[in-house]
Amino acid sequence: MSSMGRGRSGQGDRLDPARPYHEQILGRLLEAIQGGELPVGARLPSERELAERFGVSRMTGRRALQELVELGLAERQVGRGSFVVQVKVRQQLQGLTSFTEDMRALGMRPSSRVLDVARRLPDAEAQRLLGLRRGEPVLYLKRLRLADGRPMALEINHLPLVRLPGLESLPREALEGSLYELFGSRWDRRPASATQTLEADLAGPEEARLLEVRPGAPILRITRLSRDQDGIPLEFVRSYYPGDRYRFQAELRRPAGEGGSGRGDGGRGG
Repeated sequence: MSSMGRGRSGQGDRLDPARPYHEQILGRLLEAIQGGELPVGARLPSERELAERFGVSRMTGRRALQELVELGLAERQVGRGSFVVQVKVRQQLQGLTSFTEDMRALGMRPSSRVLDVARRLPDAEAQRLLGLRRGEPVLYLKRLRLADGRPMALEINHLPLVRLPGLESLPREALEGSLYELFGSRWDRRPASATQTLEADLAGPEEARLLEVRPGAPILRITRLSRDQDGIPLEFVRSYYPGDRYRFQAELRRPAGEGGSGRGDGGRGG
């Protein structure tokens, strides 16, 4: 690093004694990352180097680096130091939102690339979950979802045509946006609940090519069954997310009336 470099403290490295030192050092590191001076993969200065650079204790330097880790912008590697990592999208598991809504909430520009769209008979799992009779078709829709032009998810949707009349006659570009918004505006059927499952997986050749990761890289495989306000299934989707671009977060609470002593847990995590 140049301005954040590993030299000794100088005129430009003075800190304001009226503000917490670790916050100011964190700010300098953030500026260097956002400005491209510290790109993804770059080694960050050690706590000792920060202490020497800014004339603070090593504990202060350690705290600044730890907060950078907690922000998801850096990771510690044992024996090697701390390194800048690709920012991960933090997605809450509470609430039913679409990809488009999630990316807009993060200040990113969502878009889609339609890879395949066809009228098909669903596979056994999709037929069962959607509650379709034998022979009832779905619109098979494969899309690559992007945020600010970067691949973020590969989605394979199964949409029951019997419940969405006219869907297959829509132009291809109508399928590039939010399906949830389309369901509401065209059929007045708004997804109100969903069942979602997350599983770890490895990228196959197609997922690796489309998501721009290496074959065998860790990915998240997510299935979701969305239902309308009457509880009728509207969509079954299988999605594949690059593991290095997402962090899923959930708020967990103990059931009402259960104590917090932790006894009798049968070895389950604490």
